[in-house]
Amino acid sequence: MREDPGLAVAFDAFTGGHGFDAVIITAATQSSDPVELATASLRQKGVLVIVGAVPMNIPREPHFYKKELELKISCSYGPGRYDHTYEEGGQDYPYGYVRWTENRNMAAFVKLLENRTVDVQPLITHVFGIEEAERAYDLVTGKTPERHIAILLKYPGSQTPRPSTPPPVSGAAPSPSVGIGFVGAGSFAQKFLIPFVRDQGDLVAVVTSRGITAKSVGEKFKFRSYSTEPRDVLENPAINTVFIATRHDTHAQLAVAALEAGKHVFVEKPLAIREDEFARVVEAAQRDSGCRLMVGFNRRFSPLARRAFEVFQPLGGRC
Repeated sequence: MREDPGLAVAFDAFTGGHGFDAVIITAATQSSDPVELATASLRQKGVLVIVGAVPMNIPREPHFYKKELELKISCSYGPGRYDHTYEEGGQDYPYGYVRWTENRNMAAFVKLLENRTVDVQPLITHVFGIEEAERAYDLVTGKTPERHIAILLKYPGSQTPRPSTPPPVSGAAPSPSVGIGFVGAGSFAQKFLIPFVRDQGDLVAVVTSRGITAKSVGEKFKFRSYSTEPRDVLENPAINTVFIATRHDTHAQLAVAALEAGKHVFVEKPLAIREDEFARVVEAAQRDSGCRLMVGFNRRFSPLARRAFEVFQPLGGRC
């Protein structure tokens, strides 16, 4: 604030003269300036959260003591960071007890990028091909003294987006052997579907939205591979049977893609949640590809459902 007196005026105008409720420091510096600026801009009993690598020489006066400020240290990424059983062993924290883990924080941010709620384009100051990665790291480590914010590495072929729906596999009819791929592997799939089909064919690949879950399920049930990309199942020529056990709003899209790729498809209920989606699935299923489509309504196997069928069948209705 000493270097820019206008900051104090801007802070007061924004907060009505009260100061900020909380300040998060994500800077990396040897200077104490970010901490001193934060304490000056906080309100009475405000919270200072330090994420970045800054000196912890927090001055008692004139703000920290008189404002009764609170200091919090936040580990990078979130719960799970530096926990080897989580990061390397694939042991996740229960969702109900640890809502925002390292992986869930990252997934939420990627979703913000996907929805363009967060736009990082203005932050990119340098772009390097992967073959120039050494130059990029020289900037990051300070070996090359040049101002930078965000550095982007480009990989060969990164400018050519993959098609949203994979092209059909040549020779559309699946081979006689059963190569199984799972897209989605929640508790129902792990408890009922995978155990009952693993002896019926070859568990080739499993895909889930979170890499840590994919790794855990893949190793637990001995899939040949695991990932977070549905195309790794849909485009795999060793897979001719796809089980879809994802969120309801993705069933139709994935079923169409799998059918068009020449796969047999088993979809957990519901097949679709909109009529237009249902029509596309029906169209894909009726093409002369030799592929079968089945919807898993698991409740039909329950004792109560069977009893209801027995009771109402004599009435001539269809159950």
